[in-house]
Formats: sequence, C-alpha cells, structure tokens
Amino acid sequence: MADQPQSDSTVSAAGYYQFPLSAPPDKRADPVSPADSIHPDYGIHYNDRGMIYESIKEYDKAMSDFNKAVELGYLEAKSHRDLLRSSLRK
Repeated sequence: MADQPQSDSTVSAAGYYQFPLSAPPDKRADPVSPADSIHPDYGIHYNDRGMIYESIKEYDKAMSDFNKAVELGYLEAKSHRDLLRSSLRK
C-alpha cells in the first residue's frame, strides 16, 4: 500500500479489511475477508490480504497469501511476492 492510511487502520482497495494498526500484533484481529469465504478461488482477495500482512510485518503470512494468489492465477501477486522476497534477503 503506497499511501499511508488516514486513520489508525489499514483497509484493502476493496474495503474488506480494517483493524487497528496500533494494537500489539498478538491483539490484532486476523484480517480475514468475507469475500475469501464467498469466493475462495479469487486470487485478488489473497493478494490484498497479503499486502495487509506485509504492512504489519507479518511476512510469512504475506508470502503465503501472495503464493496462493499466484496459484489461483492472479499474476499481479507475483510481483508483490518477488518484491517481498527481495526485501527480506537484505
């Protein structure tokens, strides 16, 4: 997410996730999208959630979601996955 949130929350482009960023990681709600339950085969939802996880430094979860998005054919997630992989190597 290139832009900084205007409030103390992160929201996906589709508006599916919202949770306080100031909460300690173990107290944050898991950013599970209702759309993932309805359309589990839509890669964009996993990509969006991966971006949320990346923004809160949950890198393993982000990588898992980016991989799932690519597996489902959402190829934009491949660039997000590769950028995250590259940044973690530094």
